[in-house]
Amino acid sequence: MLENTRSIRHLFVLEPYLWLQSCFFQPVRFKHDFEARDLTQRLVMMQRLTPLLFLYAYTPALVIRILVYAFRPDLYPHYAIHTFVPFSPDISWFVFDATWATALSCLVAAIIGGLFSVRLGIAAALALGLANGIIVNTADDTLVGIVFGIAFGLMLGITFM
Repeated sequence: MLENTRSIRHLFVLEPYLWLQSCFFQPVRFKHDFEARDLTQRLVMMQRLTPLLFLYAYTPALVIRILVYAFRPDLYPHYAIHTFVPFSPDISWFVFDATWATALSCLVAAIIGGLFSVRLGIAAALALGLANGIIVNTADDTLVGIVFGIAFGLMLGITFM
């Protein structure tokens, strides 16, 4: 039993974490050693990376979303949250909207990464997950433009460095 949990942890946490660390801090090594050559290898690699990419995109997206709502509640008019009460239905929808938008963005980016390039998939998952997790159900196009500008700058920086 203990051996199974260690192998699962190695498959879905430790090895994908090393891939991400290599992608960010040693991009030449990542391209040479880890970037899969054929379609099935890229799809399997992105499948293993997706949960970790979701966590990396979801956590800051939710924190930024809460901070933006705390300072400017008029940007999210679909939620009538007056105080952050833990079991309020509006807070549940607020968090759920960030969750599904980030998860769907990471899934679509993982498919794109599996089809084209793992580095592109990693960058797109982080950028789209972060951006869509923040801007889902907003009412201001300026906020959407700023968030997507920063997110695509992040994506281009990771992809072409």
